Amino acid sequence: MKHRFWKILLAFYVGNTYLYSQQDTLATQRNFSDDFQEKYQDKDFIYEQKKHTANWWDQLVESITRFIQDLFRIKDPKQAQDTVDIILKTLAVLIILFVVYKIIQLVLNKEGQWIFGSAKNQNVLQVEDVAVNVHQINFAKAIEQSLQQNDYRLAIRYYYLWTLKKLSDSNQIKWDPEKTNADYAYELQNSALKHDFEYHSYLYDYAWYGGFEISKEHFSQAKNSFEKFLKNIR
Repeated sequence: MKHRFWKILLAFYVGNTYLYSQQDTLATQRNFSDDFQEKYQDKDFIYEQKKHTANWWDQLVESITRFIQDLFRIKDPKQAQDTVDIILKTLAVLIILFVVYKIIQLVLNKEGQWIFGSAKNQNVLQVEDVAVNVHQINFAKAIEQSLQQNDYRLAIRYYYLWTLKKLSDSNQIKWDPEKTNADYAYELQNSALKHDFEYHSYLYDYAWYGGFEISKEHFSQAKNSFEKFLKNIR
């Protein structure tokens, strides 16, 4: 009886072990679809880092960094890189400021007046064109038209530009629209002519840049002085 009990217990143990092994085998089986590999080719499953390809800008910065490092004998590459970054950022700011300045210069004329201002300001723009083409203008006619409009300031400006034309034609000065009154006065070798030019430059500056209203009497005095000066230019 006792031996029979142990045989039954042993048979029960072996049976349970066999069933457990069958269940474990079934639980660990995996079925994969035919396209399972394509699913894991997505970029989210790619852990390999791509190598950075240096473009022309990276190469330029690297060359500048090496140059700065050699020039100032900077041993630390990081310090050289920081120096180059500061230089490039400063240049970028300067370029932006220059572009903004040019835009403002286009909106404003040389006299600081708005381009889209009054009709009086529009005359200023027209005269700026005359200053560039001083050898192509009929000054006598231009002055006459200015006087018909009672624009004495503009007439005095024409007189002044006329003196520059005559001085240039007589090889007393070298005409350049970028030059100042002081530049032209410095070029004049004749002391008497230089003195007269400086005086008429003063009259022109006072009338044109001073912002004062020029009366008919004041213009008449300036006109006589300019015409006398023009006759003395040979």
